[in-house]
Amino acid sequence: MAAVSIKETVGQSFLYGNNSDGSVADCRGTRDMLDAVEIRERTEADLPGCVAALRAVHAADGYPTWWPADPAGWLDPAGTAAAWVAVDEAGAPRGHVCVVRGVDDPVAAAAAGVPTGDLVAISRLFVDPAVRGRGLGLGTALLAAAQAWAGGHGRQLVLDVVDDGGPAVDLYERLRWRLVDRRQADWITPEGIRHPVRIYLAPTGAASGTADRRDRSRFDELT
Repeated sequence: MAAVSIKETVGQSFLYGNNSDGSVADCRGTRDMLDAVEIRERTEADLPGCVAALRAVHAADGYPTWWPADPAGWLDPAGTAAAWVAVDEAGAPRGHVCVVRGVDDPVAAAAAGVPTGDLVAISRLFVDPAVRGRGLGLGTALLAAAQAWAGGHGRQLVLDVVDDGGPAVDLYERLRWRLVDRRQADWITPEGIRHPVRIYLAPTGAASGTADRRDRSRFDELT
């Protein structure tokens, strides 16, 4: 089990890894230094490394669909409430996620049973292709950091993802995010295509942070 450290805002570091079922397990005291990755709050100094990782993601996956003129600015969208990075032992960012406020999604709010103002969204989530498939579960750990922040601030997390049956959809399904809507994207690809997207709500209670006991090969493609 590869260890991942999640640094809380209070300054404590906790170690987590992936159980065989895909859930995030507390493994304090079992850190494997060769596979250790820390999840911590993003700093300004992390942005150049995040851009480098994002460039690799764009080349491998076509994400983001349009390469931004200001990639560092793109990583800090309007309404950003918090952001985290997964950094390796050398301090290089290997993954990223942020949470944004100002989500206007009445369908998701109604499904969650909360006011629209209580919604916050997952944004700019990616993992460097060079470290995927090693069992580190960085996508899972980054989402866990965002979920912990949302829970601590009384907010409901929501996200959208292209409805293509790819590893990103597989990730959210395995982590038991709740599908609440399907719709057309509000953006188009360089080819002029408007993709269908899925809208998910973060799981709560016992379902949070767990995954189905199924083959993990496609799950590891993303994490």
